Amino acid sequence: MALFIIGAIASPKDNNETKPKEEVAKSEKQTETVVEPAQYAIDNLDVDWKENALKKAETYAERMSMSDSGIYEQLISEYGEKFTAEEAQYAIDNLK
Repeated sequence: MALFIIGAIASPKDNNETKPKEEVAKSEKQTETVVEPAQYAIDNLDVDWKENALKKAETYAERMSMSDSGIYEQLISEYGEKFTAEEAQYAIDNLK
């Protein structure tokens, strides 16, 4: 006969409640430091998002025979391509 003991090891939560205030402040400052350059890079990318949306729309139209409204919804969907409404409309307006 074998005896099995099942137990759980408690570990502290990995959130700000278990960290000293100084450590939380330092962590938040580091996050800000990383986000600012990242946002700057995104804002200053030399990318034509409308043309990217158009290329994606052409792919959907050619390969999947989707309707314009279906393509538009796919382009703006948070589960799809996540283009802006303006970018998606540009793509629809310029489909061949």
